[in-house]
Amino acid sequence: MWNWQANQRKGVEFFNGEKLGAALRHWNNTLRDLIEWERVNQDYTQDNYPMEIEESLDADEVGTVIDDQMVIGTIAYSSHHRNLPNGNVSLMVADALKRYNGGSYYSIEIEAPDDNSDADPTAEPDLPTWIIDKTQRRGSQQADYVQEISTTTGW
Repeated sequence: MWNWQANQRKGVEFFNGEKLGAALRHWNNTLRDLIEWERVNQDYTQDNYPMEIEESLDADEVGTVIDDQMVIGTIAYSSHHRNLPNGNVSLMVADALKRYNGGSYYSIEIEAPDDNSDADPTAEPDLPTWIIDKTQRRGSQQADYVQEISTTTGW
């Protein structure tokens, strides 16, 4: 006989162990890359970096750039908490939720250092940009799994 309580417990253990661990490694690697970019480009370091929604169920949201969404200090200190102010979910937890069924919620585009000796040394580098993929395939349908789960009562 199938025991739903045991199945639920195993799912929570899987999420808290493997998926949250993978999301934390992804988060730390992303922050490492961002910190390195800031070290090389100290004159362009900012508190906020743009966030672009690349994939969403809401067609009007696709391609939207949110300029003041990410304050790196706020993320760094609150990324491990499930319940952020105003009911928000941290990027790391959103990534763990999406990884549960496959995929990554975010990535960051960081311009590689220019090795071209002919490059204009006064040109400003492109700012790092957070890329968000809200969609998750569920059978033949697309869903915003993170939104569904994170707004569920008791989560």
